Amino acid sequence: MGNTIGQSEVSDLPEPKPCHRSGALSRCRGVTLIELSFVIGIIAIIVVAALAVYNAVRNSQDLTTAVSDVSAIRTAVSNWAGNEPIFAGANPAPDTPLTNAIQIHTLLPGKLREAARTNQTLTLQFVNPWQGNYIIDNANQAEGQIDRSGQTPDYSNNPFVFMVQITEIPLSQHEPLRRRLEEGAESISGAVTAAETGTESLTVVYRI
Repeated sequence: MGNTIGQSEVSDLPEPKPCHRSGALSRCRGVTLIELSFVIGIIAIIVVAALAVYNAVRNSQDLTTAVSDVSAIRTAVSNWAGNEPIFAGANPAPDTPLTNAIQIHTLLPGKLREAARTNQTLTLQFVNPWQGNYIIDNANQAEGQIDRSGQTPDYSNNPFVFMVQITEIPLSQHEPLRRRLEEGAESISGAVTAAETGTESLTVVYRI
């Protein structure tokens, strides 16, 4: 008959490969649970490493931004004061040549100028890298301040110094920021301002 397959033709057909060997069996079943767990573990390690690098870069950028902001504030105060004695506070002494400290905000760059203009005070609100404040004020409150000689300085009625306070600094970045702001400072001190949130403030006194 025409549909009959001869013996020779049957013998020429490829034989199916059985899946009874261990190697072939794994190929038939696909990826094993152990292999899947291994891949997931590698991905988890990569994600953790990437997050660590990201956090380190972000922390470094935050510190750099804060140092740059403080430098801009120092420049603005110096340009505003010139060579005149000042009291850079919200309630400056009436007998000082320059008393309108709010004018400082016109000399600040970008976001700092906008923040100062918002409330018309010497508090630049929610503008530092940690969504805290920069506060520009008199440096006549020496509590907690230690100068380079290790002594508690007396800034009372000193019209040639001013302070910049930085708030909401995370505890992990407080000491690195302190080290970066020490150069050129008359004194520097820190205090816990919100222990429940793990933040501190840092107060730096500069000479005009």
